[in-house]
Amino acid sequence: MIKLAGDMQKATQIELAETAMEVSHLYGFLASIYRSELSQQQLRTLQTPDMQRILEAARISLDGCFWTKPEKVVLEELAVEFTALFLGPGGHISPHESVQIESQGAYWGDATTAVRNFIEEAGMEFSSSYHGIPDHITVELEFMAELNRRESVAWERSDVSAVGNIIAYQRDFIDEHLGQWVEKFCALVVATAELSFYRDVAKLTAQFIATETQAIEERLEVVSALTDPPGSLISSCLSRVESPVVVS
Repeated sequence: MIKLAGDMQKATQIELAETAMEVSHLYGFLASIYRSELSQQQLRTLQTPDMQRILEAARISLDGCFWTKPEKVVLEELAVEFTALFLGPGGHISPHESVQIESQGAYWGDATTAVRNFIEEAGMEFSSSYHGIPDHITVELEFMAELNRRESVAWERSDVSAVGNIIAYQRDFIDEHLGQWVEKFCALVVATAELSFYRDVAKLTAQFIATETQAIEERLEVVSALTDPPGSLISSCLSRVESPVVVS
């Protein structure tokens, strides 16, 4: 179960590894929702006990009358809503950081380059088949999913130095990127969506990022308490826990 703020100090490294992996899974699932129309598998995943447990641990409840409708009808309605919200034509809500930042308001702004550079400096690269814009919300959430997966691996290896560096990257990416625009983006989705599903998902996204912002600081405190001398590793560069991965 995902450990919320206040629980981290009491957790063992095994529990922290499990928590990081569950956080990774939630980031990944949210990324998949904003990537394309909801698939049958995704809809069913939302209804599994594991996903419900993760959502409940984050104090999120995805409600909506569509849960009682036939699966085919639900998927068709959600596909229409996804297109209207994020693809257009017309006044859709762009899921790109550079567009949502008021001072830029256009694709391929400074934020786009900054996101691409951040990801590449973390030892990751984009798939040759990916032709989208690097600051799409899906890319940013996938990046955080991978950082949390690496954190989990580092906890399992008792590599506290690597853990601290990876968490510091998570903190910096939220501070410099996700935290700068996702709340605004989610508010627009909540105000615009006609179906409860995307309103609930947007609320979940905003609340999850806010929760992680607090939890990251607490995890850094745990790392500092395990480090000798305390806090010495936080400013160092991200350790390459594994070989570079591909962001698709």
